Amino acid sequence: TSGSYIGSSSSSYPPGSGAAYGTTGGLSEALITTTTSTIVSYRIIQNSSANQLGGNSDFNTTGSFPWFEAQVISGNAPVTGQSVDYVQASLSANQSLSAVANINFNVSSGAGISLTSGGFNLLANKTYKLEAAIGGASGGYAYYGWVDNSNNLLPGGSIGAVIKAGNDHTDAPQDKAVVYYTPTVDTRVFLRVYNLSGTLTAYAPSLSTNFASTWASIQQVGSSAIVNPWTLSGTNTYNTTGNVGIGTSSPTEKLEVSGNVKANNFIGTASSRILYLLEASASVTYTLPGSYTNDICRYSIVNNTVNVSSSWFNTSNYRFTPQKAGYWEITASYDVYRNSESSVIIQKNGTNVAVNGTISSVVQQLTKIVYLNGSTDYITIANSGFNSNARSQTSSSSWFQAHWIGE
Repeated sequence: TSGSYIGSSSSSYPPGSGAAYGTTGGLSEALITTTTSTIVSYRIIQNSSANQLGGNSDFNTTGSFPWFEAQVISGNAPVTGQSVDYVQASLSANQSLSAVANINFNVSSGAGISLTSGGFNLLANKTYKLEAAIGGASGGYAYYGWVDNSNNLLPGGSIGAVIKAGNDHTDAPQDKAVVYYTPTVDTRVFLRVYNLSGTLTAYAPSLSTNFASTWASIQQVGSSAIVNPWTLSGTNTYNTTGNVGIGTSSPTEKLEVSGNVKANNFIGTASSRILYLLEASASVTYTLPGSYTNDICRYSIVNNTVNVSSSWFNTSNYRFTPQKAGYWEITASYDVYRNSESSVIIQKNGTNVAVNGTISSVVQQLTKIVYLNGSTDYITIANSGFNSNARSQTSSSSWFQAHWIGE
């Protein structure tokens, strides 16, 4: 929209023109990330003795007209931190070569692909499309292609060529070097001039004396390009391995949400809900104290656990200290008969949270929902009464149950 330069440029000459500059480039390319609605245009930034483009004698072959193409390669990535890697690069100043060497790209923009010593750092098991062209002046010819850190040409790629205009050569100029590449380990790749006759000057963009520019463009096209290990099948997206966390980076279940869940309906069965349960009981005969003295109920046997550890209930001090935060339904039963007033009490951290009293009843049962922090909060069950009395506690009359019901 503003007329500012955003990508590469190219130029070419007919073979018999005897022009002073090489026939190079061929295509102009740019990668751009827009932050607002933007209009881009393809512009002739410099010309010599040209008064018409498209449709004249230079473009008399059917379909041979200037053209423009735009593609969306990344945007609105569905998962934070996972998107398509891409980079575009150029030179900050002209680079002259008189022997085989790498092009030292030092200006870049993009995401996920960095530059080091003129090379591009690619990650293992991702598939990339690498494109580049050398725009510049040649005293003869130069051939270039993509290589790895050991200067081995990447397999299957095309070779770019720069040939001095005005001379006859057996090879036709190739506009750019292109290859698809999936490294198996983290790899640095370079654009390398591997065969050179005479000299070559690789141009930086937008210099007043340059009619072309040298550029490189790399786009991630496969592997983790969107989200891995998710699979798209028709209109369904699925993942058969690992756990998914929302609001947590270390999920321990197939789906773990740290926070509230809002939905119109929840569909499922009682059997599909994860149960967290601990049951204990008492098996002891002793004298219940009188004078309304609180006596901790002596559940000394852990009978059953479901998805919890038996160590959560200490059978020495009779405390239940769960290591899972949330609301727990606590139910306790105890033989508290004293032939007078008696009660059973649920205590959180030593403080009464529920009391049920009676006169002359043998067994008392009490239920209370209590929030426990999953770390230090604990539950004890106590009994109290007016008279002292010797009682035999059994698993059928004196038992404890803790059931997790949610966060």
